[in-house]
Amino acid sequence: PEPTFEGEAKFASLIQDVARIVMTPGQSQHDCKPGMFRLCYAWVSSDVLEIAMERLSYVVLQIRRNRWDDLLRGSWRNEVTKCGTNFSMRRSTPN
Repeated sequence: PEPTFEGEAKFASLIQDVARIVMTPGQSQHDCKPGMFRLCYAWVSSDVLEIAMERLSYVVLQIRRNRWDDLLRGSWRNEVTKCGTNFSMRRSTPN
């Protein structure tokens, strides 16, 4: 999205709707420059945080590969919540 507060809000909304990650836009934190976000991870386990970062990375990769307008209506959105689903299986496998 464009580097404006409106673009910042669109990006935060996309991340919340698609990846199910709440990122607080910088404007709501009184930041004077668009593009900054807060991500609170204090109350989640390291497993959940790792899954969230995988989802966020996937969305950013899609943004870099595609046009913004295509992302808003693309079928790739269902793939995001699959990111990290094998993670719990990897952790529970005995050594």
